[in-house]
Amino acid sequence: MKFRIKNRNRVALSSNDVKPVKTFKPKTKCRFCGNEFMTKFNHPGKLYYFCSWDCRLKGKGRIHRKQIKRAQLREEKKKEIARIKNMRRSTEYNHKNHFEIYEQVRERNQELKKMVFGHYSKGIFKCVWCGYTDVRALTIDHMNGDGAKHRREIKGGDIKRWIIKNNFPDGFQIMCMNCQFIKREADYRKKMAEKYGSDCF
Repeated sequence: MKFRIKNRNRVALSSNDVKPVKTFKPKTKCRFCGNEFMTKFNHPGKLYYFCSWDCRLKGKGRIHRKQIKRAQLREEKKKEIARIKNMRRSTEYNHKNHFEIYEQVRERNQELKKMVFGHYSKGIFKCVWCGYTDVRALTIDHMNGDGAKHRREIKGGDIKRWIIKNNFPDGFQIMCMNCQFIKREADYRKKMAEKYGSDCF
């Protein structure tokens, strides 16, 4: 038999009158999102019914700007830490496998080069002016002479990838470096002659 003092009178309480102590299950469902999570008796902020601070704020109806801002900052900090860890892992991998990565990139560039050169030279890798056949000296030439403008438009990207992505458009040809420099010089002289007169050149 248990007793408690009420109004200075001792009143007897039966076992039915005593409120049972709440017991917390080790695994329960969040009252807001419904996700199961492991509860802890020493959980910070006594989050016995919610899986996170965001669910607690939304479930309790206490959405304040400062609390939301703190939660956002915590999430941003976690993402930044994960990004730095991934960057460090990738940097270490690149240092360890530097030569393998270089060979993979070189092989991929050679494949793209063969695709583009084979299309514009009709399967014969040679210069359209002099017929030079060494692939190491062959380049892609803009027939209209607007290569600098085009590179600015694609923001310095790889022109071979741009050509493949745009289904091999017209206006390109295959030339060796010697012929391309000769063509550039001839176009420049022609342009200056039209601007200042043929007597200047």
